[in-house]
Amino acid sequence: NLIENLVWMSPGSGDAEIWALQQQKELFSLIGNVKEEIGVELNESLLMIPTKSISGIAFQSEKDYRSCMVCRRVNCHYRSAPYDRKLRDSLE
Repeated sequence: NLIENLVWMSPGSGDAEIWALQQQKELFSLIGNVKEEIGVELNESLLMIPTKSISGIAFQSEKDYRSCMVCRRVNCHYRSAPYDRKLRDSLE
């Protein structure tokens, strides 16, 4: 089942050192005219309008991956997976 192996990442989610929010512009440029295509735009602070919009990439993986696994923020109420120091170190 493809959905079972689908993982995703978003600029600025998890640890911004892994995928900085500033790269949101580059992601949008890959799509072209995002506002015309899907009705979403970036403001000067790189926040998406309308609010609650989400950008990122989704990909199939043999291993479970969540951006929380490489995020060092301890007290995050959005955490969906424990921090994995070995995985984090492998990305640096």
